[in-house]
Amino acid sequence: MRQLRGYTMRGALFICIALSLMSPMHHVRASQEVEHGSKDSEFGPPRIERLLPMRIAVGDTLEIHGSGFSEDTVVLLNRRALALESISPTRLRVRVPESARNGTLIVKSAHGEARLDGLEIIPYYPPPRIESVSPDEVRAGGLLHIRGTGFGEDNRGIYISVGGAIAEIVERRDDRLIVRVPKGARTGTLIVVVARGGQAIAQLPVRVVDTPDN
Repeated sequence: MRQLRGYTMRGALFICIALSLMSPMHHVRASQEVEHGSKDSEFGPPRIERLLPMRIAVGDTLEIHGSGFSEDTVVLLNRRALALESISPTRLRVRVPESARNGTLIVKSAHGEARLDGLEIIPYYPPPRIESVSPDEVRAGGLLHIRGTGFGEDNRGIYISVGGAIAEIVERRDDRLIVRVPKGARTGTLIVVVARGGQAIAQLPVRVVDTPDN
């Protein structure tokens, strides 16, 4: 019985030593599994949290902040791919082309996709340019013909100043304007201002002559 107790004590000691040697290995394996799991979760389905800026002009860079962005991520606007400038797991930088229009932004990868509807694009408008003005001399109340480019469409504000007086727009096209010189206008500078486009100033002043008294 005493000999059996000796064997029992030695056996228990052997089991304790074996467990103490195996335990660190088990801990390392478990931590590796956790670490591997966190790496997989880093590239789960993409998610869009915010955009910078919220309204983007064509030709500018859009930053997309979120998560789940991997190397195979693509960004589409209205189903057209945008050029990626940089990528990280939490941020994308893409270039907005000049042909872009308002629509749906999609961030897509092998793990899924995220959508953002109603992205507002600010289009590019070339500044107006005055090429010619006729006639050389116009009476107050008469018509002035202005040719050039970038005068815009009806949904963009415009005003024309002749010698500091606002002229009435009779006809408007992107490449020409017909305006009525207001009564009381004086010889002076012709200025065309187009909303979201800028302004153009004629090189030569417009000569305005008074309407003869009846």
